[in-house]
Amino acid sequence: MAEAKDHKPPGTLKPLDNLLCVCNKAVMATRSIISIGYGNYVNPKFIKEILGPDSARWKKVKAWASGRRRFVDAAGGDKTRCIVYMTSGHAILCSLSCDLVKERIMEVFPIIIKDG
Repeated sequence: MAEAKDHKPPGTLKPLDNLLCVCNKAVMATRSIISIGYGNYVNPKFIKEILGPDSARWKKVKAWASGRRRFVDAAGGDKTRCIVYMTSGHAILCSLSCDLVKERIMEVFPIIIKDG
């Protein structure tokens, strides 16, 4: 006898946790996401790097992402204080300081963050 396989019903959506999303309060309560300002949220599980404006990698990541259409400006017209680089290759400009983004990640995932 053939075993029955678990199938997902057609039309089931896959969660896009690694992309920037604008969410309401109900969705925020069910997921572990952090606010990066102006109603924009990211999933900290998929953050690869948080780059400050004084890092040499800042310009390289910004140029690489903008050339490949993986560049998201979530700064809302304010001065960009950090770039959140995701595992998907998206570079998200943020008007929050790097320290504030790190603190928000630590609230969700209390782990040791490596500086440098």
